Amino acid sequence: DTVQNLIKEMRLGDESDFGPYVQYLLNQRRGQLPCAWSEAGKHLLEHILEYGAGMDGEGTLPPSYVTDNEWLGVCRGLDNPFKENAAMLVIQRAEDDLMLPIYDFYN
Repeated sequence: DTVQNLIKEMRLGDESDFGPYVQYLLNQRRGQLPCAWSEAGKHLLEHILEYGAGMDGEGTLPPSYVTDNEWLGVCRGLDNPFKENAAMLVIQRAEDDLMLPIYDFYN
């Protein structure tokens, strides 16, 4: 599984065969997806967008399924910030199930 492989490589750090890319990922700011924001941040965005409970019928910011359903449910991930960050990096940067440094070349 891509997330578990990334966790293993991130733990290896510079010792990983992918050391430079792993270090680059470790240096990325956390919380780049709204579902990984603090509750206060989510509420502020919902207020700005006039989105949320009572407005959209769901009350969750997309992609809420990432942490709730996929990471915690399907992947049996733990509520661990390091591991959850790895899952978020995969969601942000993976092409299908491959981690390629292409995402960062787009910017």
